[in-house]
Amino acid sequence: MENQLSFLGAILLFVISFLSPVYVSGQVDSLIDDEYDRYKNRGDAHFRQGSYLEARRHYQSCLEVPGFEANPWIKSRIEYCSKYQVIRQQAENAQVAEAIGFYRELLGYNPEDANAKDKLIAIYDKKADDAFDLKRYREAIVNYGQMLKYTADEKKINEVNERIKKANVFRLNYQYSKLQIAAGVVAIGAGTYALLLRNDYQKKRNALDIISRTVDPENIGLIESSDGYRQYKEAYSDVQSAQNKNGWFKAGVGVAVAATIAELYLILNKSKLSTSAITWRPSSDSVGLTIGYRF
Repeated sequence: MENQLSFLGAILLFVISFLSPVYVSGQVDSLIDDEYDRYKNRGDAHFRQGSYLEARRHYQSCLEVPGFEANPWIKSRIEYCSKYQVIRQQAENAQVAEAIGFYRELLGYNPEDANAKDKLIAIYDKKADDAFDLKRYREAIVNYGQMLKYTADEKKINEVNERIKKANVFRLNYQYSKLQIAAGVVAIGAGTYALLLRNDYQKKRNALDIISRTVDPENIGLIESSDGYRQYKEAYSDVQSAQNKNGWFKAGVGVAVAATIAELYLILNKSKLSTSAITWRPSSDSVGLTIGYRF
């Protein structure tokens, strides 16, 4: 009996001694994998953020984990980080127009680059506000629209669309004001021209009447003096010439009336501008926009 127990004890010790290294090895492998995953996840998070120096540092830590020293995916990721960091530095040192190109290039490589998106939003925001202050409302609307390409934040989208709506109202008001001024100028000019034609005709008609009473005081249709006949003929010719411009007079009155009506229409319709608005929203394409018009 004792021999049997000893034999079983020996077998048990053998099994334990055989399994222990396997168990310990599994524990070590699990710890190594966890360490690798921790560095990789941190690197991925910084990569998505566009923090390429931090991302590269964590990816390099991945290569220090036993068994991952030659991981090709990590090595390629480190190369990307180095390349993208150079582009980011170029963008930060460039003028606005060039910086936009560099940030767009980064998004072409890494569409998730949050830092590049934030930079572009800030650039277009300033460009839009500057254009708005200079009353270049169409330019402001375009730049506000560009901002929406780089955000999926519903609150931000609504905020920008409100600014687009405001800029559009200001743009239309500004255009209406310029049209009002133009209509007013045309109305005054055409009316003044018609009045000058009428006054010229009336002046020459009065001159003819005075000469007629002078050279033919009896109003019998007979002018005895050759000099008087010459004066009458010249005055009559002037009246005829002025009368021939009657068509221009009518045209001037017509243009003046039309311009006045147009000006009144513009004044009455300016108050209706706020009832409609153009809105921009990001399309399903990451670099596109859709446009909506609300009546």
